[in-house]
Amino acid sequence: MHLGLLATLGLSLPSFGPPPSLCQQDHHQQQPPILVAVTRSGVQVESVEESHKGDLVIHTPFGPFRTPTDPVEIQVSSSRSSGWRKLLDSDPTASIDAIVKELDDAGLLSELAELASLLLLEEDRASTLEAVSALEAWGARIDPVPSKVPSEDRIPWLYKQIRGDRSGRRILLCGRLEAEIMENGNGVGLRQRSLSQLRDDLRSQDPLLRRLAARVAQKQMVLEPALSATIFELSLAGPEIVRDAASAFAVRTWPGHAYLWWTSVLFRSEEDLRLLAAQNLARHLPQRSALALRCAASTFAKRAPDRYPFEHLKLQVVRGRLDPPAIFHYDQAGAFYNTASTARDPLEDSSVVKIVRISPDLQAVLAGLTGAGEAEVSEDQSKRPSR
Repeated sequence: MHLGLLATLGLSLPSFGPPPSLCQQDHHQQQPPILVAVTRSGVQVESVEESHKGDLVIHTPFGPFRTPTDPVEIQVSSSRSSGWRKLLDSDPTASIDAIVKELDDAGLLSELAELASLLLLEEDRASTLEAVSALEAWGARIDPVPSKVPSEDRIPWLYKQIRGDRSGRRILLCGRLEAEIMENGNGVGLRQRSLSQLRDDLRSQDPLLRRLAARVAQKQMVLEPALSATIFELSLAGPEIVRDAASAFAVRTWPGHAYLWWTSVLFRSEEDLRLLAAQNLARHLPQRSALALRCAASTFAKRAPDRYPFEHLKLQVVRGRLDPPAIFHYDQAGAFYNTASTARDPLEDSSVVKIVRISPDLQAVLAGLTGAGEAEVSEDQSKRPSR
């Protein structure tokens, strides 16, 4: 039962009481209390009105939260806090993962939405993905659509609200819109976003719209090659919330292409792209990519044109970098054909695997991704030849 945060925020619940955290500072600042409904299983949800034992609907600041199989057990109140705001003001680079988790576990939706909206103002601010993901999950269970809106107009209504909102509420709305989408429709039929609508959002300057489009395309199982290629490219570009959604789309819809493309980028492309490709491989295809990541890491202590055995392979360090290869292929008439069933792993398709030597920054990342410790990184750096 996740009542730890609530217990430290002034609740008289003797069985709960972990030490206060950053989220629970500044109690001397008197503000209206937050009502929190706690369900039988321990789910905590901020409420704007009194909740009673047995309630199956909790009225949140963002719409009704329905819980038909997990009724409300008790209601408690929580004091508001400005601790996380002061932390961000004093140290914009501070890690706030723990704060995001506590706000999420405690169901303090208003504060979590405010925090997420501030994080989104800075590209790739630490903890942004965690905060956005938490709010999307809440949004999927909160229904803000007025009952008078016809079922076929629910998705357009949500999308219009998202476009017109600039607060953290729009993240919850994104979660709800995604929940409304029917799976595997490929953009055709009811409860779908069309391919042209998705294409427009993928071109948007708004990273949240690009993320939403990639997540909707994944749920709809969009297989159109040109749109898929656009999402693939976003897996190596832009803020983390976009890369995360684009990478998840790539792995669900085109896992073979994702592995081949990211591995090719890791071996021969520019260093910033190689780093992102390594992270995508480790996060989304850890088992399949383990050998490729180890091969790349092994080049750090080498220099071009070294050739050397590595496990069952022969590797060669090269200097020439290559642009990311084409993701999809077309015949001479311009028709798309799927190569996922015939394309081979680059580690199996060549007698000598060619890899550009990695930089210290990429080596440090690969050391963590492949399970190597700092001692090993230091040892490799001491062996690294000078240019």
